[in-house]
Amino acid sequence: MQAGALGLDAPPIELHADDSPNLDGGLFRGTRAVAREVLLPVYIYSPDRRTLKETKRRLVAALNPRRGYALLRFTESDGQSRYLYGYYKDGMEGNEAEDRTGFRWVKYGIKLMCFDPWFYSDEVRSESWDFGKGLPFLRSPFLLLTLSEGIESGAPVIEAGRTLTIDTRPGHKSAKDDQGTN
Repeated sequence: MQAGALGLDAPPIELHADDSPNLDGGLFRGTRAVAREVLLPVYIYSPDRRTLKETKRRLVAALNPRRGYALLRFTESDGQSRYLYGYYKDGMEGNEAEDRTGFRWVKYGIKLMCFDPWFYSDEVRSESWDFGKGLPFLRSPFLLLTLSEGIESGAPVIEAGRTLTIDTRPGHKSAKDDQGTN
């Protein structure tokens, strides 16, 4: 992979608002993260033309979206990895321009569509807290969820001594209490 990859940090956000027919501007309603597009600049060099053609065929077959998603793994210098699931969209159609391909090399700008816009890691994280104290959940400046008695910002009331399980795995996202209520 070469320098110039795109779409590897924050996911794109869709903003929801209502327009007022009689007033300037609009009224903010909410947001949601939407599917992200990732661009991977790839350079393939082979010792001969036959090997290059075979490498290209294998890459096209591996990224075929009919075979399922491509698992992108990004490993930082500290050894921690994060994963993103994407489907090939375009970028390997074949561009025979002088600066894009040669007899033993080729450059691609592979685009993948990631319908689940969130990165995942190998780390499974478990946190404990007491309900009813109004303390920040996970103590992160980026996560603004606060659990407290009563209803705060649409949060459900959960009695003392109960547990809440939040599952963020792909395809399993849920928040259930110890009685299975979502």
